[in-house]
Amino acid sequence: MAKLEELNRRYKDQGLVLVGIYRGVGTSEGSKQIAAQKINWVVGFDSQNETFNSYFPPDGGFVTGSAYYAFVDRAGKRRDTDANGASLEADLKRLLAEAN
Repeated sequence: MAKLEELNRRYKDQGLVLVGIYRGVGTSEGSKQIAAQKINWVVGFDSQNETFNSYFPPDGGFVTGSAYYAFVDRAGKRRDTDANGASLEADLKRLLAEAN
């Protein structure tokens, strides 16, 4: 989460908007996790996985239950990035440059 916090701080004035999705987690439990991790961006609850599945189809080979980074561009299309975060900032800069 520290990397996301850093990116949010550095790029929010350039158009970055972070949105988290808690999947299959009740609102009460999810709220506790958000508070414990001190997440300071928008988080939606997706207990039925409807939002998650619209961006990451079940047959798409995505690992469930682990963190996954992806970008959604200004047109609403998912744009993949390195799930380990190694190229996260470079991918972010590329997408922000596309918007200009």
